[in-house]
Amino acid sequence: MRKSKKESFAFYPADWMSDSRLRLCSVGARGLWIDILCLMYLSSERGYLVIEDTILDEQMIQKALAYDAKEFDDYFTELKRYNIIKKDEKNRYFCKTMVNAQQLSEKRTMSGKLGGNPNLKVLVKQNDILVDNLVNQKSNLVKQNQNLDNQNEILDNQNGNLVKQNSILVNQNEKNDPIYIYINNNIDNIDNIDINNIGSNNQIPLFEDKERKYEKKERKSEIVITHPLQVYIKDNFPQVSKLKKQISSDECEKLLSKFSNQQIADVLMRMENFKQLPSKYVSVYLTLNNWLNRQPNESTTRNNPNNRGANYEDALRNF
Repeated sequence: MRKSKKESFAFYPADWMSDSRLRLCSVGARGLWIDILCLMYLSSERGYLVIEDTILDEQMIQKALAYDAKEFDDYFTELKRYNIIKKDEKNRYFCKTMVNAQQLSEKRTMSGKLGGNPNLKVLVKQNDILVDNLVNQKSNLVKQNQNLDNQNEILDNQNGNLVKQNSILVNQNEKNDPIYIYINNNIDNIDNIDINNIGSNNQIPLFEDKERKYEKKERKSEIVITHPLQVYIKDNFPQVSKLKKQISSDECEKLLSKFSNQQIADVLMRMENFKQLPSKYVSVYLTLNNWLNRQPNESTTRNNPNNRGANYEDALRNF
């Protein structure tokens, strides 16, 4: 709102003396109110306590008027208590009478510039209607923005509740048994996989492609079965599959880089036949690795097939 060149504003003594709410205020509070009215009149937006784009709060008003802090707080509290000073939808302190007077003054100034031409006066009236419509539209937009803010706050609270619920579900899943997920895009006849015929050079490939891709799950409660050795264990050794921590794809590769397929199959059979396996062991990889390291050399076993049964029995007694 553009400030006019007028250096004075209308003051009505009868209204000042007859306002019952103002009469309830102390002399000091009434003196503060007339100072605030002067500050509003000299404001960059007449009728509002603003300086340029800055909205004045109580502390800034107290400094601008150079009041004692305690006296200002007491007097300003009185003005708010009796609803003398108010705020608009933008949280600005304002005087409704002064704002209305300024709007009327601007309308009259515009009408005066158009002269006494009746046709021009019609245009002024239409312009006033347009201005009123714009003001109403602006007020409606402010209300809609407030409603949107409230809806956003509700959505934020709902999102917070969903995050908490998700956290609870994750904690519950971590306590459950492992979830086995088969990913068999490039593996045929999973049920008939033979550990002795898988891979070459003591390695079991997941895909036939040159690039090996092993999918990993970050959640501890899920074991993603992508490696043929994992599938072999899951389908043929239910006792081993009961261990709390199942073997990962990387761990399968580590074992196959150190031991042959036959060695691994033999030790898995021994683990499966060990009845106390689920109660005494936790990790498939650690148990399998330890048992493999303790077993006799593979060449000795192959050269002495008659000793194979004895080796199984000795291993079971040692564990």
